[in-house]
Amino acid sequence: MQQLNAIADYWSLRSHGYRLEIEDELNKNEDSFYAHELLSRVKKHNFSLAPSALDLGCGPGFFSVLLAQNGFKVTAIDLSDGMLQQAKELCQKRKLNVNLLKADVQNPPFTPESFDLIVSRNVFWDLPDLNTAYKNALKLLKKSGLLIIFDGNHYYYYQDPDYKMESWYDTHSHLENVDVSIIDDIAKNLPASFKLRPEYDLQILNTLKPISVKADILKTRRKNGKELIDFFVIEAIKG
Repeated sequence: MQQLNAIADYWSLRSHGYRLEIEDELNKNEDSFYAHELLSRVKKHNFSLAPSALDLGCGPGFFSVLLAQNGFKVTAIDLSDGMLQQAKELCQKRKLNVNLLKADVQNPPFTPESFDLIVSRNVFWDLPDLNTAYKNALKLLKKSGLLIIFDGNHYYYYQDPDYKMESWYDTHSHLENVDVSIIDDIAKNLPASFKLRPEYDLQILNTLKPISVKADILKTRRKNGKELIDFFVIEAIKG
């Protein structure tokens, strides 16, 4: 739990700047890359009327807002007090009703088969136990429910130096003088920093036997003759 609290404390430091970033994205509507990717996948799935959704590690509420605007009854959890406060303010600003709770993404406090859809964006790399996170996410899905996980090999350069990308200062516009070395150091002790993904995630999910599971690569680059996977999305449907 100490490691989880350290992660949550860091993201509380980043919460205001991160909210500014995702507000920039929301203002693009579906021209936002992640908004388009999420909503296009959601619209292909056959949901019941008034479907329920869970946003795991909601941050300032980007996916929560998009889903609430598109007819979902949304519950969102995060362990960071700062992120939850930013999400609350953002949802109030947009007059959206989202149930926001402080909780561990790996062990959400809900009864089995509570949700039609579970989503997450750039969170699972940050977890000490991906096996537990996937197992419990599938447990919370209703039959034929959809799990969508967006993520990337953010710190795989600790395993393979070729994966080193631009610095935080090149890829984030609102860091607000936060010391990003805090999360860099935390990531040295996270399992996802040393597993090539999404292959690792698929191995976990295949042991849990959903009806179907697939991964789409969203962004790659070439370096030293290798095709490097930067960002991906995983979709699984519960049996």
